[in-house]
Amino acid sequence: MQKKKIGIFLIHGLMGSPREYHHLERSLIQRGYRTRAISLPGHGDLRHRPLHEFSSEAMIQHCLREYDAFAEQCNHVVIIGHSLGGICTLLTASHQPRKLRGIISLAAPFEHAYNLNRTMELLNVPPDILLQGIRYVSDQYTGFERPEFHPWMFHRLIEEGNQMLNALSAQIRHIQVPVLLGHSIYDLTIPYNEMEKLETNLKNAPKIVTHTFERCGHQVFPSSHESKNAESLIFSFLEDENLIRPIHL
Repeated sequence: MQKKKIGIFLIHGLMGSPREYHHLERSLIQRGYRTRAISLPGHGDLRHRPLHEFSSEAMIQHCLREYDAFAEQCNHVVIIGHSLGGICTLLTASHQPRKLRGIISLAAPFEHAYNLNRTMELLNVPPDILLQGIRYVSDQYTGFERPEFHPWMFHRLIEEGNQMLNALSAQIRHIQVPVLLGHSIYDLTIPYNEMEKLETNLKNAPKIVTHTFERCGHQVFPSSHESKNAESLIFSFLEDENLIRPIHL
């Protein structure tokens, strides 16, 4: 594979920023990959419209348009997404866009998140997991620009988040590229067993690799103790020709 022709398309999470991928992008570029970290609607460069004005469908259509524009520059593309960006990654892949060769989804839900519809399940988290997870909460405050948020927006965000999960449940069978899933056992935003559910339901993916992070909470990039480990994991996935098969040009 000629790396200069491989594009890495990156999608951040809810209340996140494309700048969270700054260090990962730098490492990817140094290895010869092209990169594009997009702003989701209501985030980053697109904060001129409030987050709660966007529907789940608009979010996915935005990802598909941005992906298509980026794919023009590449011979093939791998998508990386975290949390909400992980859902967007999976849903984008389910549309089978051209040139897609693989996806990496980190800390993504399949059925629920604690802050969407099962908050009380936090009460059932084993105390040692809960206490360790609380230690990692500060990693989520990266200092990058955040969308404006007010408590009255919460109901709409929950509604649209569940719409995305319903869409993923219906569409996941259409994903037909290799998948890397990563999740922390100490994630107090998305339950760890959501990764197991994703693995079970990715029935038509030709290959699935899973990885458990043990030194972070929900956030993987840029500030957690697992950032370097996650980079190595991503490079192993990208460079394993048994997973991402080369295209003969």
